[in-house]
Amino acid sequence: MGRRYITAGSVIIDGIILYGEDEVSGIRIGGGGIYASSGIRIFEDGVAFAGYSGQDFEQYYGGWARSSGIDCSGVVKKFPHTRLVDLVYNQEGTFSTRDHFPEYRIPLADMVDAALLRPLVDGSTRGVHILARPVPENLAEIYSLAREKGVRLGTELEVLGLAGRSDNRELLFELCRYLDFFSINLYEAKLMFPGLRDSKDALELLLEFQKPCFFRMGTDGAYLLADGRAYYSPMLDDFGTKDPTGCGNSSTAAAFWALNEGYGPLEASFIGAITASLNASYEGLITEYGPAVRQRCLELAKQQLEKQQNQGGQI
Repeated sequence: MGRRYITAGSVIIDGIILYGEDEVSGIRIGGGGIYASSGIRIFEDGVAFAGYSGQDFEQYYGGWARSSGIDCSGVVKKFPHTRLVDLVYNQEGTFSTRDHFPEYRIPLADMVDAALLRPLVDGSTRGVHILARPVPENLAEIYSLAREKGVRLGTELEVLGLAGRSDNRELLFELCRYLDFFSINLYEAKLMFPGLRDSKDALELLLEFQKPCFFRMGTDGAYLLADGRAYYSPMLDDFGTKDPTGCGNSSTAAAFWALNEGYGPLEASFIGAITASLNASYEGLITEYGPAVRQRCLELAKQQLEKQQNQGGQI
């Protein structure tokens, strides 16, 4: 089977403190790269995750990794403890955060590097999907590794720290030299490019980069940009919604997988949307995989394609 797809990014444990309570009511494992691996795992058996964590990674993630079949041998246990962040919910349902081990926080620019990925990429690998702040020097090294091994490289842009910089357009053009696919949401796009008024402005800008892009708009759906066109999928709710955490991470990775496996852009956008829907039906990470779930998700995407293909499914 091998490691056909590899994701890499953050490893974060969340402690949930509900509104009106003082103590943690539950622990939820997560992190962007972990959620990304779960999104691809719906459709692929050979999925691996790489990231920097604490010595206690097995204590928190071991059971999930074994039951999901995701290879976590690429996790480097760099710190005494995995990063633990309390999510303190307020009456409106939003939350503030409280970091237990801020000294173990890895700068976004250093979260993924070629040294982390090199031991995992082999002859069976078809794609690498990373979540880290886009730094051209790091990305160039990862791109070189990907090209050396003949695999495609995708990323979900982590834009914190890039807000309002005057050279962000030039930066993204440079990053696209090293990417086969990227993703960003509307909020992040407005942070990077403050002049954007709405999703239409963002679409026009993102199309300029001439690179496949999964542009996410939350409850307003998503576009997959490819071949100079934008293919739209509405938000789907086929599984019911409990928790939207990680939906962007998992759906982006699934859309990357779909394009890389030869699905057309419109169907790939539906596969991303279906993945977000399945993710939202769980409190935390997806825990059920297998042929039945896979078949159901692909069938729902096919139904959406048949429903919209006569309408073009694009702007």
